[in-house]
Amino acid sequence: MTETVRVYLARALVFGGIALLTLLSYLAIGKYYLPHGQGLRFPATRLIYPVGTPAALAPIWSQSDFSECFYARADGLATIQLEVYAYDHDRPHRVNWALEDLDYSGGTWVVRSGSFPAAQMRNYGFIRLRFDPLKGSAGRLYRLTLKAPDTASGEAGAVALFPSADPEASAAQRASGAPGISFSILFDRTHEGEFSNIRIRDGTRVSQIFTPRQEFMTSLQIQVTVDGRPAAYKVHWSLIRVEDGAEVGRGDLDASSMESWQFAELFLPLRERCSARAYKLTLDSEEGGDDRGAMGVPVFPLRGNAVTIASKTTSAVREGFSANVIIMDSLVMKGLQLFYKPGSGVPSQAPDGSLYSNMTLWYFPSNLEK
Repeated sequence: MTETVRVYLARALVFGGIALLTLLSYLAIGKYYLPHGQGLRFPATRLIYPVGTPAALAPIWSQSDFSECFYARADGLATIQLEVYAYDHDRPHRVNWALEDLDYSGGTWVVRSGSFPAAQMRNYGFIRLRFDPLKGSAGRLYRLTLKAPDTASGEAGAVALFPSADPEASAAQRASGAPGISFSILFDRTHEGEFSNIRIRDGTRVSQIFTPRQEFMTSLQIQVTVDGRPAAYKVHWSLIRVEDGAEVGRGDLDASSMESWQFAELFLPLRERCSARAYKLTLDSEEGGDDRGAMGVPVFPLRGNAVTIASKTTSAVREGFSANVIIMDSLVMKGLQLFYKPGSGVPSQAPDGSLYSNMTLWYFPSNLEK
């Protein structure tokens, strides 16, 4: 065998090895991401703003499940993908999930279930739930539920929520018997550019009284700002039930971990029955320091509300203003509804004010008989 032939054979072996490795890699990736072969992909709900900052986050912990209903669009449903949020803390426990067939003649039927480590959740990342394809899934009403019974509020992850004008999605929530309102929001989008920023530093205290428009609440979300690089100090918060002065929640926010224009989570230790009750939310800081890196609360025009501001030098009431506060009850997230004050300008694209997760469904109808 000549030297030239040996060189060609060596090259052929190298290229053949590269081709084989490429093929095996492709098959391995396909087996992981598409275990049932090539399929069809559809959004569970057509979102108005599928990219960008969510309208709300639905935290998942021991006091707060997440549930959403949808109609399957094809046979062979086998994968569900959800956009999630992780928060800046450890998440050592698992999240359990269950998929129920609500059209089953014998009542609710759990057709698939499983769990995943909450540590896999990333900010604005996706969790993918894979299972054996469901025959005859087209047109059926399903409910996906996430639970984390061993998770404390400080270890929660969340599902990202967005507005939608999808009539099919709204019909799925109505067909499931979902309640009309799951959480309230104190915000008017038509005046979001007319805000004032209140720095919470050196003993400043900001408080607001509000009445939720739902039966229960499990947490609050409040939009905050950060002035440059945040300093390492705590902002204390408390929630008081006005009628009897009882404290229903309290905690600290680490200013150094806040992101400007994002929402800070205020978790309640127990699910609070809040229907027709007024509550006072207060945020304050210890004295000392300056405004460098201060955390703030933007307040926006909203009729019927008032924000009280107190510091060492001034005390004032901002009538007709409100912080951007979301009052959550994640245990009844079947039909996610925003509360808008009448006449405050509900977006015309979403006439019912519904919020839904960024959920994508995969169908594999060609693999059902395998």
